[in-house]
Amino acid sequence: MIEKKKAPKLRFPGFTDDWEQRKLLDLLSQPITDGPHETPDLVDKGVPFISVDAIVDNKIDFHRKRGFITEEYDLECRKKYAPQRDDVYLVKSGSTVGKVAIVETDTRFNIWSPLAAMRANRDLLLPKYLYHFLQLKDTQQEVFAKSKGGTQPNLSMRILEKFNVRLPGMDEQKKISDCLDNLDHLITLHQRKLEHTKDLKKSMLQKMFPKKGEKNPEIRFPGFTDDWEQRKLEDEFSDFIVPMRDKPKEFGGNIPWTRIEDIEGKYLNGTLSNQYVTEDTVKKMNLKIIPKNSLIVSSSATFGVVAVVTQDLITNQTFIGLVPKEIETIDYWYAYFNSDEVKKYMRLQSAGSTIFYIARESFEKMPVTIPSKYEMIKIGQHFNNLDRLITLHQRELEHLKLLKKGLLQQMFI
Repeated sequence: MIEKKKAPKLRFPGFTDDWEQRKLLDLLSQPITDGPHETPDLVDKGVPFISVDAIVDNKIDFHRKRGFITEEYDLECRKKYAPQRDDVYLVKSGSTVGKVAIVETDTRFNIWSPLAAMRANRDLLLPKYLYHFLQLKDTQQEVFAKSKGGTQPNLSMRILEKFNVRLPGMDEQKKISDCLDNLDHLITLHQRKLEHTKDLKKSMLQKMFPKKGEKNPEIRFPGFTDDWEQRKLEDEFSDFIVPMRDKPKEFGGNIPWTRIEDIEGKYLNGTLSNQYVTEDTVKKMNLKIIPKNSLIVSSSATFGVVAVVTQDLITNQTFIGLVPKEIETIDYWYAYFNSDEVKKYMRLQSAGSTIFYIARESFEKMPVTIPSKYEMIKIGQHFNNLDRLITLHQRELEHLKLLKKGLLQQMFI
């Protein structure tokens, strides 16, 4: 029977040897080092200079560099440390201590002191194995525990060198690293798909609604040529529901009491905190029920939040409830309230007040430029499809991240 401490729970076929435990320093080709401790003079052009800001999602994002240093200063820095492909970085100081990245470029650059640079001895340790090992939950907990307190946490490089690394032979290291690398690649692809779809939606929100003073949008569906009409929001909504200021004193019943934290993407489905009120409480406190197939829009505190209500519920004064006269247009109105023109209007209406707040009257008199009902439905369907695609990509991304988390727990000791 395999001892738990000498082999992981999940292994590739053909590997049966016990794993070893070594000090990190014994697996490196040189002691852990870092960049200059003084603040460098940055210049307009030169050698890219990065710090913790450039470590994003376990990668180096050179768009987030601190700036550039001169070639002369870089040569001085290289007497201490010269970056190479496959060097592994760990953030050793500051609020993001523990973040990890690996060098995947041959482009010349250098680093600042908050980054600890590790170079694997390739006869004993694969750089990618070290990269994934540093992301383990147990390793991250050790990093946090051994980072000195104070105003900013700081992990000594000498302490980091004493970390125990549990590892198999080189062939098994490669199998594990390749598996996790492939998963990272999939995560990156889905992240890009998600960002692309969000960017597409943002662009469509700018182009499928008329700009201020114009009668037609930049992009329209074929067959629609009539000018959009100027109306007021009160012409299109049958009710504007302002919730009561008081929070229920008693909970129980089946009518959800909801907050801004309960919104899940496009929809407000109910209460995630499992807070409900009875019809009797609604009557006693004169609470306002926002009906199913309404919109709620943040009218105070957090700005610009909008959601479609999927069941009768009660909320606090953060929101105003808008009941459309035509239910078929609700997807259009959801997209409309996410457009830049509406957000600009809301900012202007709240300007001058010490606390962000938009009164019911401002919503009722809000000028809106709208097309025919059929075109509204087409636009709403288009944005609803984009929202579904965004949700799909988000779920796939979350699934892959959970899969990676599970593999990290089971493929290492």
